[in-house]
Amino acid sequence: MTKTLIVSPDTKLLHRLKMILTLSGFDVQTAHSSAEAKKLIREVRFKIILADIHGHKKDIFKSIKKWKNEGMNLPVLYMGENAIDDVMVMASYGLNEFIVKPFTFNHLKQKLSLLMSLQEQGL
Repeated sequence: MTKTLIVSPDTKLLHRLKMILTLSGFDVQTAHSSAEAKKLIREVRFKIILADIHGHKKDIFKSIKKWKNEGMNLPVLYMGENAIDDVMVMASYGLNEFIVKPFTFNHLKQKLSLLMSLQEQGL
């Protein structure tokens, strides 16, 4: 099972993604804020993070950059609504991949598979 952390202030999104990913064999934990996520990251060895900004873009981006600078080099799938603006910014903060909301479960699975394969290759 792939230990996965989903970070989002959107309770409905957290619940839906947790349910879908758990049924697909992922070991999922959730956090409503970057502070809550940081605590979980220090306690659990996650393999991947799904981060939803939903109005908290700079907070999430800064937190992920800080975590990566501290050696928590986890692959991050960023979920957002504005691909053109956000994709250009996300790379400078160390986010690995982007998915535009709304998205299908198959698209999400493809993105997660890509990130997991990159992590296995050490990229």
